[in-house]
Amino acid sequence: MPSLFKFLFVTGTLVGSIYAGLFVLATRFEPEPMPTVYRLQDVKAVGPAAVPETAELTEPSGAEPVAPPSTPETPLAEVE
Repeated sequence: MPSLFKFLFVTGTLVGSIYAGLFVLATRFEPEPMPTVYRLQDVKAVGPAAVPETAELTEPSGAEPVAPPSTPETPLAEVE
């Protein structure tokens, strides 16, 4: 039995010290925000798309606004 208690004490001490170290690292230190840059393979950048000066940004005539989806009138089937 004494070897079991010694094992549990040593294991508990190691786990506790690791947990305390991770807790201190998580609460005391903040990571520095850095920009993320991804390099895309096999993609060629051509530049911004040319938009004509006379392009209209309004909806075409006769277009009706779309209503948001509504909830169903009848409830879904209940599972028994």
